[in-house]
Amino acid sequence: AGANRTYDGTVNDAATLSSSGVISGDVVNFTDTAATFADKNVGNGKTVSVAGIAASGADAGNYAFNTTAATTANITQKSVIVTVAGANRVYDGTVNDAATLSSSGVISGDAVSFTDASATFADKNVGNAKTVSVTGIGASGADAGNYSFNTAAITTANITPASLSVAGEIAGSKVYDGNTTASLSGGSLSGIISGDSVTLAQSGNFASKNAGTNIAVAASDSLGGTDAGNYMLTQPSGLSANITQKSVIVTATGANKVYDGNVNDAATLSSSGVISGDAVSFTDASATFADKNVGNGKTVSVAGIAASGADAGNYAFNTTAATTANITPASLSVTGESAGSKVYDGNTTASLSGGSLSGIISGDSVTLAQSGSFASKNAGTNISVAASDSIGGTDAGNYMLTQPSGLSANITQKSIAVTAAGANRTYDGTVNDAATLSSSG
Repeated sequence: AGANRTYDGTVNDAATLSSSGVISGDVVNFTDTAATFADKNVGNGKTVSVAGIAASGADAGNYAFNTTAATTANITQKSVIVTVAGANRVYDGTVNDAATLSSSGVISGDAVSFTDASATFADKNVGNAKTVSVTGIGASGADAGNYSFNTAAITTANITPASLSVAGEIAGSKVYDGNTTASLSGGSLSGIISGDSVTLAQSGNFASKNAGTNIAVAASDSLGGTDAGNYMLTQPSGLSANITQKSVIVTATGANKVYDGNVNDAATLSSSGVISGDAVSFTDASATFADKNVGNGKTVSVAGIAASGADAGNYAFNTTAATTANITPASLSVTGESAGSKVYDGNTTASLSGGSLSGIISGDSVTLAQSGSFASKNAGTNISVAASDSIGGTDAGNYMLTQPSGLSANITQKSIAVTAAGANRTYDGTVNDAATLSSSG
């Protein structure tokens, strides 16, 4: 009797031997040297050939028997687990994958190959360790029929981003604005899979914020749209553009000054157009009035305006400017002046002498005219005299005269002769007369 068994890649079988002809009670055991199927392959009711039948036991010698026999048995398929390994791949817009199939249960030397009908990701999108469903697993090869196996399996694999490049992108030149931001335009994405929604957001930065030509621009473009996550953007290279100087107006504020005989002035320069935080200082070569003379709101011409500082090269500006300022009179004083005493003359006029002007700028033409007034017209000693000097000359208008103080002088009494004219009269017995007095002084 053959033994049904699972496929093991051999023809070997185990037979159970028996005989209905052995007399009851006799001790006889039958064994065989081999029980073999005609081939190793799976099948039902397969012939099993038994050879080398022999007997043993106390009564074995009493029997003659066949040394071969034939029977049947089944070889059933060996069950194996087909395992799958997903293939990492670059995003291509589909869910398809390529799986590698194998099984450790296939007997060495058997010709069995496993294939699948499909290996698919759950979705098309980029990700790591994404589930791959493998279906329609089949086997081929000379020994394939000897195995049963799973027809579906699960594995994982990665979908990595596809590369996109930007074509036709250009960097735009700009006026200096204190930062490195660059504007990019004209670019289009190359490599988008048909049907995908991917948009391009363009941005970039100059290598330097400073004004110059052909400054390198580094693109920092980004992707948007439903399918943007499935792509990796390669930034364009070789971009450059110009940063032109920012034009600013330098304004000047003149400094009011006291007359000093020259046209020089000091101007304060500023510009509201300089970007906050930039290190720029403006200086001038000269600031001059139209003339040296005293006046209000006089035009000041500023020339030779220049800029210095770390950020000065980023600006274009006017090199001249005009403003206004005042020249106020310089002070003059009178030294060595004295008041002269006089004989009473009925008025307060005083004569001054000996004075000289102090504070005249070298080269100026200024003269002194002296005059004064007594505090009282009446005769007396050490009467206070108020000076009311004035100045003249070509440059007199550029000065303000400080009157001297502490002057005094005497007014002496005027000497006069009083004359009398007697009055003729008729004798009255007295010596009295009426005289008429007069003085020509």
